[in-house]
Amino acid sequence: MRSIAHFLIRICAEASQILGIEIPYWDFYSGADAELEVRRACLSVKRFGMEVKMNVRIRSLYLCVTDMDRAIDFYENFLERPVLKRDEVYSVFEADGFRLGLFAFQKAGEEHIFGSNCLPSIEVEDLETLRQKLSGLPVCFPLSRIGSNWVAEFVDSEGNHIELTAPVREADADSMTQAENEMPQTSETPTEERPDFWQEGAVYYEWGKIRIRAIREPDPQVICAEEVAQGWVNQKEDKYYKRIVDHAAHKSISMVAEYEGNTAGYINVYPNAPWGPFGGSGWCEIVDFGVLEKYRRRGIGTALMDCAEKIAATFADTVYLAVGLHDGYGSAQRMYCKRGYLPDGSGVWHQNAPAEAYGQVCNDDDLNLYFSKRLR
Repeated sequence: MRSIAHFLIRICAEASQILGIEIPYWDFYSGADAELEVRRACLSVKRFGMEVKMNVRIRSLYLCVTDMDRAIDFYENFLERPVLKRDEVYSVFEADGFRLGLFAFQKAGEEHIFGSNCLPSIEVEDLETLRQKLSGLPVCFPLSRIGSNWVAEFVDSEGNHIELTAPVREADADSMTQAENEMPQTSETPTEERPDFWQEGAVYYEWGKIRIRAIREPDPQVICAEEVAQGWVNQKEDKYYKRIVDHAAHKSISMVAEYEGNTAGYINVYPNAPWGPFGGSGWCEIVDFGVLEKYRRRGIGTALMDCAEKIAATFADTVYLAVGLHDGYGSAQRMYCKRGYLPDGSGVWHQNAPAEAYGQVCNDDDLNLYFSKRLR
């Protein structure tokens, strides 16, 4: 039954994106037998002259847990309310009509891979409450201002990443002058009030085996040597030394990912980038993103992109990037589409200039298509 539920949810999500129709309403009432109740579901797709409509609401979400009692204790304390339904396989909390489930997947004999593709978000009434709830918790993304909300992420007792938000209020400005480790951000925020992304020894993300920090010596030698070893014979250290120089000059936020202490990947954010169709617009460009082959499929690429987008959101509401067109960029092309990036419509660019229609260009690393994504 659970596999059917997952299948239906995937259809709903994909249909809503492709067809622009409303997300359907799936209501889970799951106990040990993981029953699924579907209400008011009618699918509506225009195909072969037939139209079907889908009208449903999302009213619940579940988190996978390894220790049900520990998870219940954590969320009873965090949500400040007792568990509504306690079960060794599936327990339920209710908040303002929304059901938060805890699913002991191991007891049900199911496999689960923890990832960052789904981020549950909990809203509290104000900044002070948000701070209180974060107190004593492992924070994987520090308190930041994004648009009209304060946003932070913490890790619960079972390893799930949870977003915590609160609306921005006028009184928050005075409070922020006394706060530590907080990152106010909007496109109108004065530069001197932005977070110090360039502080010495900056660490932007750390959880489990993955750590994302500022670029430093001897990263260029290590990255270049690893990429040459994996067959990228034309790689040069100069490119990575330029990132160190740009980072030191506050032209970029250049980051390196470590996996179990080993250099594993890199990414760069250039505020108000000068290149491509959006150059000079005030938007950030994500430049030169990569994960070493032997460290792929470990969540490093996703963590790097998450980190880069959140930093970019402190400067502007939209971020952009360029991706190469040959098959060496295949995995990156798929990732950007899955993350919601859209082509800008300016056509193919070569060596930072639009390629002439019907002209001839080399399909090298300088042949790019630009994509953008709205962040807030």
